[in-house]
Amino acid sequence: MLNRNKKTIVFALILLISFSSASYFIPKTESIDPFFTLVAKCFTPTQMDIMFLIKQQIARVGINLDILFTMMPDEDTTNIRDYDLTIMEFNNHTWVNFQYYKIADPFFADFYSENGSINVSGYDTEFDWDEELGTGKNEWYIQTGLQLTPNDSQERINLCWEWQHYMMDKVLPCLPLFIHKDDNSSLQLLVFNLREVRPILGNRDPAPGNINYKIGLAIRKIIAYAINREEIRRVVLGDEYRILDHPISPIFSDWLNPNIIRYCHDLYVARRYFDIAGYGLCGFYPGNYEDPFPNFTDWEAVCSRNEPIEPTIDVTGYTLVVSCLAVGLVTTAFAIYHIKKRKLLR
Repeated sequence: MLNRNKKTIVFALILLISFSSASYFIPKTESIDPFFTLVAKCFTPTQMDIMFLIKQQIARVGINLDILFTMMPDEDTTNIRDYDLTIMEFNNHTWVNFQYYKIADPFFADFYSENGSINVSGYDTEFDWDEELGTGKNEWYIQTGLQLTPNDSQERINLCWEWQHYMMDKVLPCLPLFIHKDDNSSLQLLVFNLREVRPILGNRDPAPGNINYKIGLAIRKIIAYAINREEIRRVVLGDEYRILDHPISPIFSDWLNPNIIRYCHDLYVARRYFDIAGYGLCGFYPGNYEDPFPNFTDWEAVCSRNEPIEPTIDVTGYTLVVSCLAVGLVTTAFAIYHIKKRKLLR
């Protein structure tokens, strides 16, 4: 009887140490009360893993994310507008709505043009209408690029570079995520829903903090800067993937703008964009139309900051949590086994 009590005490101590260690090493995510809630839609378990990390990361700047899962993409990917964010994966050929598409041109008109057959973001020319051009500027870039000949002329390549930078800076229909190191034809994008039916990301009113921005664009930039893609890559995908900054497939190597805008993870910049959007997170007042980033005049200045940025998840601590819990579970199973064995021997 005494021996049994000793084993029980040892077992209890092991469990206590295991769960105490787990509690100590569980990383804490700094978050604030959300300003609003967005809806994300996922179609695969990997997309769910990525989206749950995004949920934790953008919570730190005051955005809540509700995540929905459906087994496979259906018509609502391009037709029904019941989400704000989704992840799209494709290579130089893809299936959408049970139709096969081959991406043969670096301007990706099917994806980013108003009448594109896979216009997932819902871009339309009213979004960035230009009176002189008589159409949206993004649309003008795409249609002009499609008409230029010859197809591989330097003039056409230069226009494609300009278009990529403009679209990612002034429209921001997506945030490029990852590409497999051994497959340059594949591509993962976090797609934003720009349609006006989405009252937050699709808001096209001038931003109170800077009339050069639309409110929806400022919020999309908040998300882009708040997401830590390196953390997602390490935790979910591993070393076989790398971060992508271009909205087109790297298979078009010569067409990739070498100076494309990059959304480096920076919570300070994300919070400043909340001011532009009119939420006053950092204490600036709506109606301040001066340069909102006197110290960050371009993306290079943002990406060159060397300040350490606290990750949402400490991978080392995360691994230790799993290890401690595993020890606790094994110990529990061992104890149950011996208890049952004693009962059988009686």
